[in-house]
Amino acid sequence: MRLRAQKSTLQTDYWRLPSRFMAIEAFGTTDRGCVRDENEDRILVDDSLGLYVVCDGMGGSKHGEIAAEVAVGAVRYYIDSSRDRYDVSWPFGYAFELSLDANRLATGVRLANREIWRTGEQSQIGRASCRERV
Repeated sequence: MRLRAQKSTLQTDYWRLPSRFMAIEAFGTTDRGCVRDENEDRILVDDSLGLYVVCDGMGGSKHGEIAAEVAVGAVRYYIDSSRDRYDVSWPFGYAFELSLDANRLATGVRLANREIWRTGEQSQIGRASCRERV
């Protein structure tokens, strides 16, 4: 069998194989760095969900590590609970220009943001930055 690589539509020089030939092997680690006493970053590597999340607790804010932990937990919970269901709820609406999985990820991130704000109002925690990549 002969594989033909396809040039990416992005303005880069990398080439990619069709997705059916790709295998993802994921690892993750975080480090507190040279400035902070504690690590406020959280990561999630969940191959069973195909979910990889990095949340960066905002250094200098109170309890950024809690905000990052809340964000990771909220995204994971929504992605897991919406995985095999036909009655998925879309509390922020559904963007028809995105795929189902992209909508699930975007909703999970927005729910995480909502949960961080709610938790912060109750306990004066800091903030976390949670990025999505579709």
